[in-house]
Amino acid sequence: MAGSVTSLGVGSGLDLEALVQNLLAAESRPIQLLESRKASIDLKISGFGQVQNALSEFQSAVTALNTAEAFRGVSASSSDESVLVASASQAAVPGSNVVVVTQLAQNNKQATQSFISDSEVIGTGQLSFTVGSESFNVDITSENNTLAQIRDAINADPNNNSVQASIINIDEGSKLILTAVESGAVNQINFTVTDDDANNADDAGLSRLVFGIQEIDAAQDATFQVDGFAVTRPSNQVTDVIQGVTLELSGLGTATVSASEDLGVAKTTIETFVTAYNSLTATLAAQRDSTLSGENTLINIESRIRQLFSQTYNDSSSNINYLFQVGLSFDRDGILSFDTEEFDSVIATDFAEIQNIFTNSDNGFITLLEDVIEGYTESEGILTARTDGLNDEKESIDEDIERIEIRLESVEARLRAQFGSLDSLLSQLNSTSSFLTQQLANLPLSNNSS
Repeated sequence: MAGSVTSLGVGSGLDLEALVQNLLAAESRPIQLLESRKASIDLKISGFGQVQNALSEFQSAVTALNTAEAFRGVSASSSDESVLVASASQAAVPGSNVVVVTQLAQNNKQATQSFISDSEVIGTGQLSFTVGSESFNVDITSENNTLAQIRDAINADPNNNSVQASIINIDEGSKLILTAVESGAVNQINFTVTDDDANNADDAGLSRLVFGIQEIDAAQDATFQVDGFAVTRPSNQVTDVIQGVTLELSGLGTATVSASEDLGVAKTTIETFVTAYNSLTATLAAQRDSTLSGENTLINIESRIRQLFSQTYNDSSSNINYLFQVGLSFDRDGILSFDTEEFDSVIATDFAEIQNIFTNSDNGFITLLEDVIEGYTESEGILTARTDGLNDEKESIDEDIERIEIRLESVEARLRAQFGSLDSLLSQLNSTSSFLTQQLANLPLSNNSS
């Protein structure tokens, strides 16, 4: 095709190559039209991709609205955080409790006697540990009998979930430190040695690890009172005493724990939802006015979502049945707005009904809205089907282009053959003409004088 090396026109002196290229350009006009259609389809696919992304972002805002935390914030505070820090979950009930901490829970910690260094060979045998309901044994051989190797063997034992071994290096030497992973009196470390030298209690061999062992921190429970009632727990993190409140005990003394509601959380969540909705409709409008003009899918998306705003929710006995009653409304341009003053006027007295409008799992606004969105965004949804259809159309166009290009190759071959023959014929005629002209020029002139 165009650009191929040729000698057309050499014999005739005519620009036959240009003539061939012009004829091929006319024949390839359908390809240009098909490529233009492909470019238009690519723009539509990109447009649907932007709609898909906008719907996914809107879906995230919708999902965030469908939780208890979205409507009711609960917080807990402590009057003295040097004694305890408090936090709350949705299960917390507003109120206050006086907590008096008399003892903090501790992890049992024990230290061996001092050794020259962590590379000192201690001995061989077996170490046995019992902590709470867990027991495990560690074999010590000539391959792992230095203080450092013994530390590593304890920590690496697959049955050990209760003891952490470490080494401290002090002025008098190196000590092996054994610390219970969990706090509480039940997690006392019971440590014995079976020494290969047959004496398990002397200051020689492996038994040196238990000879003169020192307790640094006793295993103890946390003890405290809540409103005058005694409580004992193995940990300083307490989750099961005050409903929905976690206590982190940190010191001895008295602190008042207060739990309170924050209904303003619902307002913030709805404001975020309104922003996400308006962003979605702006994207839909922009695409309708450009690459997706005439696509009914976009109109259907907005129409189906808008219908849910005017639907009746809750039963007839409820004070709140419509979204406009909580401050949601549309202006003449279709922009969603949120009247926070109107919302504040009803949230305090009708909180449960407002929450039910949004989060009822059977026919709440969010449940119905998620169903609509998923119908468009899921893997077999409407947008995917529309995009797949466009891609199929592109593939069909590519096949049409390929067929035309194959036909153009045949057309080009035929044209070159035809014009090649013409060029040869014209070349021969030109040669004959030149010969005759030369012969005629050589004829003697007639002598007309007598």
